[in-house]
Amino acid sequence: LGSLNSMLADAMALKAQLPSPKVVDFKHAASTLWPYLTNKWANIDSMVKFGWPYLDDQTGGLMPGDLISLIGRAGEGKTWFLLWICLNIWQQTKQPMLFVSMEMGRYPILERLAAIHTQTEADFFKFGMGATLFGQSVKKTVKNKLVMLEASDMPPFIVVDGDLTATVDEVVSLAMLYNVVAVGVDGAYLLEAANAKTMYDAAAINCRGLKKKLAGGIGIPTLATYQ
Repeated sequence: LGSLNSMLADAMALKAQLPSPKVVDFKHAASTLWPYLTNKWANIDSMVKFGWPYLDDQTGGLMPGDLISLIGRAGEGKTWFLLWICLNIWQQTKQPMLFVSMEMGRYPILERLAAIHTQTEADFFKFGMGATLFGQSVKKTVKNKLVMLEASDMPPFIVVDGDLTATVDEVVSLAMLYNVVAVGVDGAYLLEAANAKTMYDAAAINCRGLKKKLAGGIGIPTLATYQ
């Protein structure tokens, strides 16, 4: 009996510690779910879209609190896919975007963004290949598109080298500083985590951190890649 009472006391203490907004009772869905749905439907057109028809059809898009993990082996295109989504979000919302690269320097990321934005083969940015395209100089065409972008009213698309940002808290700080609409973290498994004994511990700690502090904490949809 003493053990049972002790367990009940522990359970009640735990219940008291749980943040009430995170714990809901389906019995009261009329007062909890329905206001959420009403707000969601009213803002359905303003939800952030992936720009990938299948994902948008299946999910409806990104919402505050969402943490999307993209997982795959090295060299399978995770960075390209993440950049494509982030660029689409930036162009669609016309709000600042943050991209944190834990695997590459800033210039390789900028090259890939430029390739997507100008719809130019990646080899051009690697080797300067392709003198002409449809009778026009590729170099001149690409540069003109980038000059037009610089002169446009588009907001910042911030690219951060992982050497500058090494923890979840630093990512959160940058997201708040630039007031971004969404965050992409390429190679999130490389973020530092205090007291992590293995890389798997670090990945788990940082995944929870991105969810709790960024996506859920300040409501900024976040996409992260892992391998």
